Amino acid sequence: RLLMKSVNTVKVDIQANGDSYFNGGNVGIGVASGIDANLRIDANSATLTQEILKVKGGGSGGAYGFLVEANNGDDLFKVNTLSYESYFPNGNVGIGATSLQPWARLQVAGTAGAQTEAKQALYVTSPSTTAGEGVGIRMSAASGSNEAVGIIGMVNNASGNSGSMTFHTYNGGADIPERMRIDNLGNVGIRTIPQTTLADFCTIEIGNIGMIMSEKADSQYNSMFVSSNAYYA
Repeated sequence: RLLMKSVNTVKVDIQANGDSYFNGGNVGIGVASGIDANLRIDANSATLTQEILKVKGGGSGGAYGFLVEANNGDDLFKVNTLSYESYFPNGNVGIGATSLQPWARLQVAGTAGAQTEAKQALYVTSPSTTAGEGVGIRMSAASGSNEAVGIIGMVNNASGNSGSMTFHTYNGGADIPERMRIDNLGNVGIRTIPQTTLADFCTIEIGNIGMIMSEKADSQYNSMFVSSNAYYA
């Protein structure tokens, strides 16, 4: 056991079998001055050759490998080293933001720019070369037995060199069917997939009611077809 006192007050107590503590002052590792936090760890060089801090999981006792708590005892950040899961149970999270909106659980601040370039604030990817597969963002207002679920997705076209944006809403059943699609040419299909034979057209197709509106790219002619009313233009 190692004890260090100031007058009659124990400031450092290190035990091989028992609790150890520093009572008063800050602790620095790899730094000798400017210790501006209860614990400050500085890298030993400009080029890292090892981790600054490593927390390694143990057995299956049910505790978290890393836990940050608020003053009132609320959990702020948890890392489960057994299930490889991390949680922010309370409060909001900001990435690149200096202040957060109270109503947003996640706020991402990016760099403004034309969206034809790589200036997006959020990048979600799930690489695949299979047609009809891709990545999506799932939104849910489900409560209890109610299912209010929607998906915005990006999937590969059959060629594998371009993609389509898909929109899905749940209405019972085993899956969440596609309701609308915008293909790589800007064609829009509502309750149907835009016809590939209309590749030279800007089209909007609405399934079931049989409505097709199109405009040829070189503006030679416009057309409208509504099958249920046998209307042509």
